[in-house]
Amino acid sequence: MLKNQSNSSSTFSKNVITLVTGTTLGQAIPIAFSPILTRIYSPADFGVLALFISVVTILGSIISGKYENAIILPENEKEAKKIATICIGISFVISAILFLIILISNDYLCYLVGDFSISDWLYFIPIVTFLIGLFNTLNFYATRHKKFNFIAQNHVSKSLSLVIGQIFLSYLKSGFFGLIAGRILSYIIAPFHLMVKLKYDFYHKLNYFDIKLLTKKYINFPKFEMFATLFANSAIYFNNLLIPVFFTTTNLGFFSLVVKVLTAPFTLIGHSVGQVFFKEANEQKEKNGNSYLLVRSLIIKMSLFSIPSFLAFYFVAEDAFEIIFGEEWRTAGLYAKFLAPMYCLKFIVAPLTIIHSVYEKLKSSMFLQLIMFLISFCALILVYYSEMSFLGFIKLYSISMCVFYLIRLIIIVQISKGKLV
Repeated sequence: MLKNQSNSSSTFSKNVITLVTGTTLGQAIPIAFSPILTRIYSPADFGVLALFISVVTILGSIISGKYENAIILPENEKEAKKIATICIGISFVISAILFLIILISNDYLCYLVGDFSISDWLYFIPIVTFLIGLFNTLNFYATRHKKFNFIAQNHVSKSLSLVIGQIFLSYLKSGFFGLIAGRILSYIIAPFHLMVKLKYDFYHKLNYFDIKLLTKKYINFPKFEMFATLFANSAIYFNNLLIPVFFTTTNLGFFSLVVKVLTAPFTLIGHSVGQVFFKEANEQKEKNGNSYLLVRSLIIKMSLFSIPSFLAFYFVAEDAFEIIFGEEWRTAGLYAKFLAPMYCLKFIVAPLTIIHSVYEKLKSSMFLQLIMFLISFCALILVYYSEMSFLGFIKLYSISMCVFYLIRLIIIVQISKGKLV
């Protein structure tokens, strides 16, 4: 028994290291080139990019109804391939419908956003959302087979295409053109790289009976997890759609850079931990009836890294942003300083939220994500109608989310013990 636990721990650590290495390289590349990009593009240009990313991320994260989460669960490989095929099919159909909507209402959508310069870029939204759905499907299929080396390599290729595109495309046209075009290039590279690595061995022929049976069997994913993901991403990205309306695109540019920098530790380490955690927590639940020991161990390890790192960052944020990104970005450093405590807790909690899928507590996950979205949205509305500054929003948002993440951590621990219904 002890030997099996030791082997499991060793495998878990090895898989985490593989993903962390690839993700670190993948994220280090755009972060390393950020000082160049912030000197090529203005805060307002980054604000427009943030608008585009917000829309495609919100839509792309739910484009396949979250059925991709079910790919890991079946013991039968044929069933897993059928689910993957269903995910790709759903993504294609929804993207086609989305294209028709944009074709019909392009001008109205530009009016809602308040920026007609993005009119032509709206047509890329259905394409990108389909590519995100395809990538998510392949990513979970690779995770099912523990092909973490493929996923790690993918992070690197995607990031290289991103920075190369954004730098060199800036010479073709001024403004935000290069930023968005480079981002689209990276969205194209990511799924096709995984397709080649997996040798197209992720699909299976379907009939009507297969589709009906499997979509019904895993109906809780679109019924609950899809909305949970929608609320979660809306909490992060919906404010990006409102900030230019309530404040300015420049404020959004500052805010988007802060988010990029402060989410880097999670992207570098936390996301990789969460991806491996999903598989390991599911296996421990099957063997032991719970995964509490794994959750407790991860909380301790993540805290030992997160708390000292973000505490040190708090005291140097403003000067660091000015030195690294340029003088006009010092304001972003001020925002980062007050958001640091929130991201410290998020780094600890976020990788563990997948526990809801492991224990199929999808209703509670959806409810918590809705609360997170409402906290974020209400903070922005309250600040706007109180005529407070954008810095006021940053402070209120950070404090509110700190309380939320602490409560969510307690809930995660209880779920891992099998104590919450």
